Amino acid sequence: VLDPILNQSVAHQITKRFWIQNALSHSDFFKKIPADCLDALTFAGKIITLQNEQILFQQNEASQAAYLIVQGQIKIVQNGKIISTMAQGSFLGEISLTMTNGIRTASAFSNGATTLLEINRNDFYLLLSQNLFLAKEIQNLAFQRLNKDQQRSN
Repeated sequence: VLDPILNQSVAHQITKRFWIQNALSHSDFFKKIPADCLDALTFAGKIITLQNEQILFQQNEASQAAYLIVQGQIKIVQNGKIISTMAQGSFLGEISLTMTNGIRTASAFSNGATTLLEINRNDFYLLLSQNLFLAKEIQNLAFQRLNKDQQRSN
């Protein structure tokens, strides 16, 4: 009786892992991350989907998660201006979770149908605590992006 349900669950997990691994393989940022860290990242969150122009998060709101773009694109908007369009394999939301006391520095909107890996705040911190190389690289990414934000505002 449970066999079809279990097989469906296993198939879903394999499909999820394939999508995420495919996104990571298209990412310049994640190419330098060791495979064991990427495996941990693959299982750290849940898959969510957005329709065109759907809000992922708003500037100045409290942060609850970080995201990996599995398929599609996300527009990053800061103070009413589009500052970036991020594609498959891009990671976002790390600034608010590592640098700005949990406050979003920009808004994010889907640019067409978009699939993301959502990693909630607690799972994000657990992932980083167990993968110090990944933690260092994500912190560096957040620092670089925050510096660009400050240069734009000057």
